[in-house]
Amino acid sequence: MKKMAALALGSLLVLNSTAFAFSDLATTHWAYRNVMNMQDRGIISGFTDDTFRPDIALTREQFITMAVKGLGLENAVGTVIFEDSSDRWSESYIKVAGDTMTDEGDMVFRPADLALREDIAMSIVRLNGLENADYSLDTLSKFSDVAEISAGRKKYVAIAVENGFMSGNANGTFSPQKALTRAEGATVIFNMLDKIGNISKLPTDEISGAWNGEYISNVDGLVKVKLEKLSDTEVRFSIKGKKTSLFGGCNVATINGDTAVYEYGILDDKGEIKFRFSGSDLVIETSGYEDLAVYSGRYQPDDGTVSTLKTVSEKNPLEGSYSLGSLNLTLTGIAPESANFEMSGIADGKIIFKSGTLQKLGDKWKYFDIFATVYTLEMELHEDRVIVTGLDEENSALSGIYEKEEENAEDEFKKYEEAVDALYLNEGVFLF
Repeated sequence: MKKMAALALGSLLVLNSTAFAFSDLATTHWAYRNVMNMQDRGIISGFTDDTFRPDIALTREQFITMAVKGLGLENAVGTVIFEDSSDRWSESYIKVAGDTMTDEGDMVFRPADLALREDIAMSIVRLNGLENADYSLDTLSKFSDVAEISAGRKKYVAIAVENGFMSGNANGTFSPQKALTRAEGATVIFNMLDKIGNISKLPTDEISGAWNGEYISNVDGLVKVKLEKLSDTEVRFSIKGKKTSLFGGCNVATINGDTAVYEYGILDDKGEIKFRFSGSDLVIETSGYEDLAVYSGRYQPDDGTVSTLKTVSEKNPLEGSYSLGSLNLTLTGIAPESANFEMSGIADGKIIFKSGTLQKLGDKWKYFDIFATVYTLEMELHEDRVIVTGLDEENSALSGIYEKEEENAEDEFKKYEEAVDALYLNEGVFLF
């Protein structure tokens, strides 16, 4: 068994000192501190829609990637090769981790399988070279479901618990056969680094954006935003584009923690513009006047050349609307490992409405119902159709082939209009 603790301790991570909030992770969330710390270190990241999705289950390859990054071993050269892991995005991380997550003699890693808590315990114990550490199985007696821990994993669960890497649930269980969620995974890595002395600061102690610079997007034709920090509490901003609006000139927003807010309007006709950072991008959120809503969105740093803009409205070709009879399926935010979906309509005489996040497992996309704690839907994505399979009785009526719906003329005209706006960006006016 490889001993990696010494190498990890000798390769302390350099923090980037800029942690940015996720729209679905409140500061009161139980894992907020741990998630933000791991994001600050570059160990985890959010999704393109600015969410973290803390309750999504982790796969084995996703967790092992987090662990290897956490220990600062991402540039190490691994030699262990599994039959089912070659040519996967996670191959280099799996090679480094070696057999820390598998049983002796295993020739497969099962990268797309869910990461079970008892397997996570074995992995982090081995990654830190603690498999021969002293332990007591009496440690497990406090868990009411100790009998569910596999015989070959009890030793590792005990060591993980005794070293503070993992703990049980509030109801007195350990849930050894349950998949680890993203929030739980961030917490396990945080605990591990804390115990080996590799936690030097918390990002919540110093959350701030650059508050200086220029950003660009095409949320409604090309739009440029300029920020100029005036003090610790004020930032001047301007938004330049071709559209017209209610304000002219530059205005000053008030900085409060990791956000800056500009309030406008009088009497009951009020609203606000909120600025915050997500990674290197600027996120704008508006409320109040409807014609300002088009400026809500994600803005990327502008390097001075419009041609380098990665537009936020540029969709994955698989995104869009699909239909099967009276059922409608919409896919958005498709990323390498996840996608958002929404289903509505009538099936078997019942009104249907479902929405959530799909996980890519192999060549299939699956929806994990956190309340049922099982996968309930499976989808195959094709250029012109989506094949949906309901994996339980409740969702079986949703099974079938959903054909892609063509964009209408209004959508086509909007694309043309945005292209024209891009050509005349430099003739735009200051909106705020």
